[in-house]
Amino acid sequence: MVGDDADDLMTEYLTIAQLSRRIHYAPQTIRNLMSQEVFRLGVQYVKPRRRVLFKWSTIEQWPHRESGTTDIPLTRHC
Repeated sequence: MVGDDADDLMTEYLTIAQLSRRIHYAPQTIRNLMSQEVFRLGVQYVKPRRRVLFKWSTIEQWPHRESGTTDIPLTRHC
């Protein structure tokens, strides 16, 4: 259905605020990771019309790709 495609896009592409809630990082931390090129334009995020949108499927894979392991959680437990 057409509505299902729109829902899939809405959950696949996330704003900084939405990503912050999902991975439990502060929005400023996400911006810092962008400026340090840990999150790369065109890979983990895009900027249509100057709005930053993260692709969730690549963010889910990000810590595994960076560390080479599959047992690192997305959140830090203090």
